[in-house]
Amino acid sequence: MRPTSKPSDMYNYRVAAYLKTSATDMHIPGPALRNLDFTVVPKSIPKENTFLNVEIIFDAIISGSENEYLCECKYHQEPRPLTMNSIEVKDSMLEFIAAEKYRIGHIKRDGIFYLLITNCSIDRLNKEIDTLRTAIDEEIIQYSEALKKRAKEKWSSFDSNIEIKVEWIRNVLMRMIPVEISDGRLSEASKNPAYEQELRKIMEHISRINPALVPIEYRVRNTIRFTIRKDDEKTERFSKSGYFLEISTAIIDQILSYNRILNEPFVKATFNEVPFVQNCEVLHHSSISPENSMELIIEALNDRIEQHFGEIKFFVVVNPGTYDVYYADLKWFYGIIANCVNVRGFYAMADIAKQLPTSVSKFVLASLVRETMRLGAGIIVREDVIDFSGIEERDYSIQRAR
Repeated sequence: MRPTSKPSDMYNYRVAAYLKTSATDMHIPGPALRNLDFTVVPKSIPKENTFLNVEIIFDAIISGSENEYLCECKYHQEPRPLTMNSIEVKDSMLEFIAAEKYRIGHIKRDGIFYLLITNCSIDRLNKEIDTLRTAIDEEIIQYSEALKKRAKEKWSSFDSNIEIKVEWIRNVLMRMIPVEISDGRLSEASKNPAYEQELRKIMEHISRINPALVPIEYRVRNTIRFTIRKDDEKTERFSKSGYFLEISTAIIDQILSYNRILNEPFVKATFNEVPFVQNCEVLHHSSISPENSMELIIEALNDRIEQHFGEIKFFVVVNPGTYDVYYADLKWFYGIIANCVNVRGFYAMADIAKQLPTSVSKFVLASLVRETMRLGAGIIVREDVIDFSGIEERDYSIQRAR
């Protein structure tokens, strides 16, 4: 596995999100890619199963019941036309040929295609592929020698005496599909909420595999910090929905040490009980709202509560802006919600609010419902089933509660 991210990795991840959500007219055989399963940074082909004597790992694998697409992505800061003699194409051909040999010897599956995805022009490359597909064996052999020379340059362990068979090259040429996805096309796709959601899912997956694979520019843009204002503060790190959270250990310790909830099913903590609220802040990129940032922080805090106690009997909600901290007994609040779902399947927030001993903001009320259902039933509550009819919002953003 790659130990650290490369500058081109972000392109690879964006391409996967694009193919899953936004791609049209790609001229790729088989079913629509968006209906298939995407694996980014998939398992490698062991070196003992390739003629190259090196481990082969593709940038992505797209799998369906009949077809499978092995993807190599080649990105350039200054795009230029690709040809069969471009280093990037030779490198891709070598890995595709290694996969083809593996397919013939081990998989014996016919519906496999090789996608060379790039932000460079592929017009000339497509013409040269068409020419080589019908070329005589002598021309294929010449290209085989060029590939062997490139393999030796790239991998010192490659044995130059190994034959790259004409049959393997022809098979790859028939299954190889260049795909041009420009930076402009990806920028346009970023306006699609489905694309952004898929990209975050991919980054969440990457972070779980190896956080070092997450490009720095993505991490900086998508990091949320919940801290007390001091420079030497220690933090714990979490990953949520493609975002990276850093939460002060002091905040977490205060959250975990609070025990009044054991005697009351719903309470608002005082400043003496959770003093961090008087001097804390949430830092995040302008692309994410304070409310969305706090939703992720709340999830991380409650996951930490469950981890600490081994079970989840109570949970916490923090109001953005004021940082008021509320604790709720999970079983108690679940019982309230069960009686406040209307005939349309909506959560009647006005009915839920009447059961609380103190008034709260709409954000806190919705967070109580979301966390109760997530923690208690494993259900993700959508925004469109939360009904705020009959509730007037109080302004909690002007100043902290006294």
